[in-house]
Amino acid sequence: MTEPRPAIPFATLALSRRTVQRKALLAPWDKRVAQLWDYLVAWSAKKHAVMVSHTVLVLNHQHSVVTPKARNIADYERDVHGLFARGLNALLKEQGFEPVGQIWDNQQPVRMRLMDAAASISQHIYDRMQNVAAGFVDKPSLMPGYDFNREYWIPGRPLARKMPKIEGFSLSGWPEVTIQYQPEPALVAQFGGDIGALNRRLDELEKGATKKILSAADALGLKPRGAAAARRMHPFDEPQTAAKKRGPAPAFRIGAAGVSCPEKRKRSRHAWGERRAFVGQNSEARLAYKAGNKRVLFPYGTDKIVRDLNAQMKTQAEPDAYWMAPGPSLDEVYRELGLANPRDVEEVLLECAEAIEAEAGEFREATDADYSPRARTPDARSEHNRAPMRQPSITIDTGDGTKMDVGEADAALTRERSSSAEPTSGKSRSKRRRKRKARSTKRTRNTGRRASDPPSD
Repeated sequence: MTEPRPAIPFATLALSRRTVQRKALLAPWDKRVAQLWDYLVAWSAKKHAVMVSHTVLVLNHQHSVVTPKARNIADYERDVHGLFARGLNALLKEQGFEPVGQIWDNQQPVRMRLMDAAASISQHIYDRMQNVAAGFVDKPSLMPGYDFNREYWIPGRPLARKMPKIEGFSLSGWPEVTIQYQPEPALVAQFGGDIGALNRRLDELEKGATKKILSAADALGLKPRGAAAARRMHPFDEPQTAAKKRGPAPAFRIGAAGVSCPEKRKRSRHAWGERRAFVGQNSEARLAYKAGNKRVLFPYGTDKIVRDLNAQMKTQAEPDAYWMAPGPSLDEVYRELGLANPRDVEEVLLECAEAIEAEAGEFREATDADYSPRARTPDARSEHNRAPMRQPSITIDTGDGTKMDVGEADAALTRERSSSAEPTSGKSRSKRRRKRKARSTKRTRNTGRRASDPPSD
């Protein structure tokens, strides 16, 4: 049983989820992969009234930062992940691959609350740098299919997301969804509502992080493989590094560099205490409810069991709540800008810059997306994705009492026709070569699964 997690209105959350067996199903092997994801993020955000700050696909996992306006983050995640799995399986089938059925792995999706502006800035830069750290591009904007720009944060600049045409997948209504990306409320408050200044300072931090990551890669003799290499990724490719056992995902993030000062340590201890209390109270209330006490109060923030069983829940967080307290809405932030006394912007940016400087060298390992060809080993795993499918052996009777393999018969017939045919021009031979190359490419695209893969659901 997974650990219960609270659903708090206006709590800014960093979301992440990985594909099954770390396969590169989210790579830009087809431009509609990113189009489908962006459309479904916009579709689910509109349906569930969730504010989206940014989202990015990274070969075998996704990162998003959202702020739900109600206790419905589980509904948003269910729709965006479930519908994307359906659409991606349909796209695989359309393109001649064998659908995998299960797209996402079995681990509980990451849902980490960003507690302040420094945490939001650091998470934003980390997410944006993922495809740079993965070794494909030297700028986030160069990754095929990734078209997010912080200029979309400026009010009045909505972005239209269209449903891509995929055979066997459709949704009723909303063939085109307009989404207004918005910065996290903590960032708006920190920069006094000046989105232009926020974007300029994030640009500076992003350039510094890019330089640091590329320098670390260059020291290892690695160069960006380029957008074309990303497009050539096979959806069933897997990283050339061993899978690491993952522990429980962090429930919150305070600051950019962890709890490095007494004040942050104090807040962290308080947040961990709230988390333990929520899990314990939820478990006790669940046992009491199953025992017949239908009037038991679940702790504030309980989501699924309260809605599914129509159970009762405390209506407010504790007076001293920090991690469990509802966050401010953007409207509240803008109304209170003149009254706020935010932490000095330069101090926040300095903390973020120091954290990026210290951690950027580790970004490549953290992406868990090392698909570098030089890392491949000459074993059966290294060539499985692009090996042609083995065809069954079929024999035919030649009419003179002997039998011949159907492949050998075709080859003999081709040689006979070639020897009796009239000489052809160079133009005709070139045309035939192009046709053979096209057929070979199509066969390669059809080699979706290897024999050792588990059967699809």
